[in-house]
Amino acid sequence: MPAAAREVTTGTTVEVGHDPGPRYQAIYWVEARGADDVEIVALPTPIALGQELDVIDGHGFVARVRVTELEPAACGALSYSRARGHVAWPGLPRLFAGGAVAIGPAKGRPGAGRVLPPSEERRGSTLVDVDGDGEPDLARRLSFECAAEKGRRLACLETWVRDVDGWRRLARAEIGPCT
Repeated sequence: MPAAAREVTTGTTVEVGHDPGPRYQAIYWVEARGADDVEIVALPTPIALGQELDVIDGHGFVARVRVTELEPAACGALSYSRARGHVAWPGLPRLFAGGAVAIGPAKGRPGAGRVLPPSEERRGSTLVDVDGDGEPDLARRLSFECAAEKGRRLACLETWVRDVDGWRRLARAEIGPCT
């Protein structure tokens, strides 16, 4: 007698949603260093060796970089890292335009993100459109005189993400005199 399996009813197909959270959670200052390297200031969010970041500017995606070096740095009581990132061959495809930043951690295929142009009402902010809809999804805000420590005024650097409930702060660094 041949082996057989009984028929099993499986029901209907159901889509189960999963919110993976924000695609990117950090914005870093970035500068080109030659044809295939960038320098990154890892502030206010820490960075790790081997981490991948997407470099974008006002025109969109430029390159994906891998952090290859970390150098500890300090400004008064604030500790952060200066990092070096490497772009795989053939290197940076073009010069940066319109306030380039590195955003991370990089996951999957790079999206249609770009740095939005500055405006008078957004002074001190760098706004990033992550998904290409023209609206900011990630923000970096530099505020002068946001706090005080021992009678000295501090500047604050904050990273914000927009989710379904509105804007939420992800990171903050208070920057005092670098003595």
